[in-house]
Amino acid sequence: MTTPAKFRADVSEFVRKTQLAPDLVLRKLALDAYAGIIKRSPVDTGRFRSSHRLTINRIDPSVEPPRASRSSRAGVTREASPSDLNRVQGTLSRARFGVTVHITNSLPYARRLENGWSAQTNNQPDGIYGATFRELAANLSRAVGEVRRQL
Repeated sequence: MTTPAKFRADVSEFVRKTQLAPDLVLRKLALDAYAGIIKRSPVDTGRFRSSHRLTINRIDPSVEPPRASRSSRAGVTREASPSDLNRVQGTLSRARFGVTVHITNSLPYARRLENGWSAQTNNQPDGIYGATFRELAANLSRAVGEVRRQL
């Protein structure tokens, strides 16, 4: 099993071997992680999905305020909205290799969702964040290759 410390060491080693700009690798991995979490997030009202926060070297405890009326899943996509991606990319544009990127959700029921509370997460026994982290670790070389092709 990959731990955060091992993952950090693996990324550092890939960056050293490939001689890629480490800031670009960090940004690519963080954006992939954020997109994976959004994609795996169950949707009822959309509040959980909208309350994921990506920050650098700190945790943002804010959450999306409840809506006045409960909405349905209609119109809620499996991807992050353009405004969410713009916000995340703006945050990541200031990220430098070696910082800690936090992706959190401070809703009171977020931990229960991570632990399988929603029927929508039945196919993710290791959780929304856990599954995304494991996928990111498993596809590290692919992500680094994508950064290389973009240069």
